[in-house]
Amino acid sequence: YYLLGSVGRGEDQPGISDMDTLVILRRNYTTEDEVWEKEIKDEFEPQYPKLERLDISCMEEQEFDDPKAERLRFIFKTDGLLISGQDIAAKFLSYPPGLELAKLLNGNYHRTLERIQKDILEPDEEDRNNPKYVMECVRWISKKVLRLCLGIVMVDEPFYTRRMQEMAQKFSEYYPLYQSQ
Repeated sequence: YYLLGSVGRGEDQPGISDMDTLVILRRNYTTEDEVWEKEIKDEFEPQYPKLERLDISCMEEQEFDDPKAERLRFIFKTDGLLISGQDIAAKFLSYPPGLELAKLLNGNYHRTLERIQKDILEPDEEDRNNPKYVMECVRWISKKVLRLCLGIVMVDEPFYTRRMQEMAQKFSEYYPLYQSQ
């Protein structure tokens, strides 16, 4: 069981941060797991009113073996906090900041933006009934843009962080015209 992101780093900000949790299964993911995720979210999310959202999901341990999961393995290695169980991230590779890491972290940028655009244009019933939905999409797009900006900086300087404010500050050092944005 892992906690990812700002909450795990102790840097969460009321009304902005979400709590990303992930349970790694040593068996196949089932529809019962999907129901459990929703039940846990519905039960515990109201207990954390300062969080933007509680994300809890399950995934099969074998998914980490896929060569396409290198980005996910890196995020677990650098930004995952083990809450309970065996630390599978200990065996994952870490990359120094630079062009290779920038490509790894931003390789799915276009696909992610296309998915967000589709979600905005074709929201499911749950999203249509969520008054915060558009703001959640804008926040997610902003995070993706900042991470892309970090990738641009990494090409010239060996700098890496998962902290959004630090990404913005470092990018504005290189591109001061964008500081106000």
